[in-house]
Amino acid sequence: SAPGALSLITLRQADHDAVAGALGVLPGVVITPQPEMVPTDDPFAPAVVNEIKKTVADDLDGDAGWRVVTVNQNGVDVDVLNEVP
Repeated sequence: SAPGALSLITLRQADHDAVAGALGVLPGVVITPQPEMVPTDDPFAPAVVNEIKKTVADDLDGDAGWRVVTVNQNGVDVDVLNEVP
């Protein structure tokens, strides 16, 4: 038994959908969606996909918090309507 929650597995959406019902009813099992770059096709260039994941990981991690902004037609932030750091 662990003193706290453990992250045990990352599933593709299709795999999650297939097992979520069975796992979700088990005592002590909590399904927590977490963003993760998971290849959709295992045999497709795993070395290339792994290098891409390493390259963009810092950009995807981001910072805690959220904000609501208005953007112009080019997708550039114009005004911050609400922000929580």
